[in-house]
Amino acid sequence: MSWESAMNDLANSWKVGIAFVVLVAIRVFLTSRAESLAHMRAALFGGIASLFGGDRPATPPNPMPSDVDSGGADAATGNGNLEAPALRSRAEEMRSSLLEFIDSGLIALVLVFMIIRPFIIQAFYIPSGSMRPTLVENDKILVSKFAYRFHPLRRSDVIVFKAPPEAALDEKDFIKRLIALPGDVIEVRDGMVFINGQPLHEPYIAEPPVYDMPPVTVEPGKVFVMGDNRNDSNDSHAWGQLDADRIRGKALVIFWPLSRIGVIR
Repeated sequence: MSWESAMNDLANSWKVGIAFVVLVAIRVFLTSRAESLAHMRAALFGGIASLFGGDRPATPPNPMPSDVDSGGADAATGNGNLEAPALRSRAEEMRSSLLEFIDSGLIALVLVFMIIRPFIIQAFYIPSGSMRPTLVENDKILVSKFAYRFHPLRRSDVIVFKAPPEAALDEKDFIKRLIALPGDVIEVRDGMVFINGQPLHEPYIAEPPVYDMPPVTVEPGKVFVMGDNRNDSNDSHAWGQLDADRIRGKALVIFWPLSRIGVIR
């Protein structure tokens, strides 16, 4: 997957962008040295601390005359001067805890949506029955986006790819099985798929194809993909070969629903 594709993918996640901006704005509010923001913080957290501050220092007994004389105006305030430092302490603890939470959230967003999701692994859901029985509607799967950086494309891999305009005008993500690689000759006849003249063993399909397709040689830089539900799949037999650079990743596992958890084969 290219950097450009990754950034486009991130840009389309506008909800994530909004969340990131909100967290950054809150962090600025919590850490800014601007006098106006500092006053706002003090008022906000001081008010919260006074409402939910828990135990307060007990009011001291009536001071002895000597205490009043030595304490002056401060002693005359009684409980007030003892409570203010405690409130400030609680307010600062709240601010520090919230700041720690915000930092954790920002780190998580960066890791998940700028590193893990664009380049490593991403969750997808299955909207149609074109891959039955391997995948059914509303299955949720994990797709490895780095698998093909370490090994080449392989026949029978289940892949997610950006559909070509011939398949979907909005070029949404499709999931199909990789059937033929560059240089392969693929043919469909007598209810079977043939690769380079040899019948392909396909225990994963829903039923044999009811259509025929004359021999086609897969071009360099392209692949041939088909759905496991051969007779109800918008795939290469209908719209042609797929540019290999449209592949987003290899489907690994079903993680939801719990009753269908398992490795995708």
